[in-house]
Amino acid sequence: MSKRKNPFSEKIILKIPKSDFPSLGNTADHNNGLSSSQQGPSPLLLLQLPTNLTVHDLTKSHFAFDHDDLNQCRLISEDKGITFDLVKVSTSNSYVLVPDDEKGEKTTSNHHRNQETPMSDANGSGSDSDKYIQARLLRETDTFIIECMERKIDFQAEIRKILQEFVYPTKGISIDQISARLMCSKKEVKIALDKMKAFQVSCGKSQQPTTYGLLSEEMEREVWFVIRSVLSEWDGGSDYAGKGVLLENMIEEILQRNDGNEGDYLEEGVVRCCLNKCIVDIDNNGLVKLDADYIARIIAHHIFNLQKEPWEKELFVKKWHKLMPGVGSLYEPKLTILGGIAIETSSVSPLVANANESLAMSEKNTGENPTTYLKYFPRDCLLSSLDGRFKALFKEKSKWKLDELMPYIEDLLEKSNFKTAQELLLTFTKIAPKENELEEGREDEDIDWYIAK
Repeated sequence: MSKRKNPFSEKIILKIPKSDFPSLGNTADHNNGLSSSQQGPSPLLLLQLPTNLTVHDLTKSHFAFDHDDLNQCRLISEDKGITFDLVKVSTSNSYVLVPDDEKGEKTTSNHHRNQETPMSDANGSGSDSDKYIQARLLRETDTFIIECMERKIDFQAEIRKILQEFVYPTKGISIDQISARLMCSKKEVKIALDKMKAFQVSCGKSQQPTTYGLLSEEMEREVWFVIRSVLSEWDGGSDYAGKGVLLENMIEEILQRNDGNEGDYLEEGVVRCCLNKCIVDIDNNGLVKLDADYIARIIAHHIFNLQKEPWEKELFVKKWHKLMPGVGSLYEPKLTILGGIAIETSSVSPLVANANESLAMSEKNTGENPTTYLKYFPRDCLLSSLDGRFKALFKEKSKWKLDELMPYIEDLLEKSNFKTAQELLLTFTKIAPKENELEEGREDEDIDWYIAK
């Protein structure tokens, strides 16, 4: 039905000549000093606005053109914070009806009238007092009908790609520059950056705009190493997820601990960026509560990166609890938060630290209950496309339980047209048939397993 073509290939920008609308009167074209009768027929460009945009909103909107791809042009509403793709609609001949002026008088323009059509009253019947409306026949050769399609993209993913070019300590990129590259409104960029809690390289001092970038994984690990030690040893951070901590005091403590090592010096903005990602509550006095689960996931990533092979589950949990700052049940990490980070497996032997651990694990594997391992399988390293993600998942495991699968597809659901997870799963997966040989009383006999379609 709709074909994406460049509606401005002849450099026509929303040009609607008044001569096409007799109700507007016989006015001259002041742009070139010629009356409309002296000019040739002008192509007519009709822009169909979406329901969430009115003609008055156009005064605060502008068109954006991609000079590298003439098929891309967009209508950007900065006030609404919405971006629309402009799509040329291919139609057969049709009529556009233009009502008379508010006085109800019949058109008396000197322009040629293609057709007069009586407008019915509210009851649907015509009468002598009916107004007339002007109908102009639209033809493909001289008429362009443009449809506004609201742009649906994953702004956070697109912005993250751009920010990868600006890894700290390089200079960052401003909101205006990101908006120009993505051909979208500044408001959409700002909302995405706030949701991402993006790192502010510079905070707009003396008329310089705020710029954004990324922290490298090495830098983040270095910062979190210091943060973890502070939360473990500093009296003011003993109950960081319960009573909370004074943010400014904690930042000062972190900077003091790192001071004196010139090569490892941390800037305050870098520390704030890392802490902002785990703040769940803040009051007017600067007291903040930190997310213990977020910190536990940071530590889990660190442990998995200590070795290439999967971890024996019991050894991993023991080390995880040891490194986790805080005392009490609130600070005991739970295996459920490893969703989207690691998967359980029983088919791979881990890299062990010494022969005693190796012997102990080999003895466990000979028993009725084989040792369970945790394999590092972070969602962030998988493809963001629907097809690519599901292919990667079923390449890793032939079948998945729903609670295992959900952490790996939640981000896909947010940026897709699927309304529910079940709709997404029905498209790319199917439920495996029950095995006849399942023994009675087995714990997994009532579990649904998802396999590739």
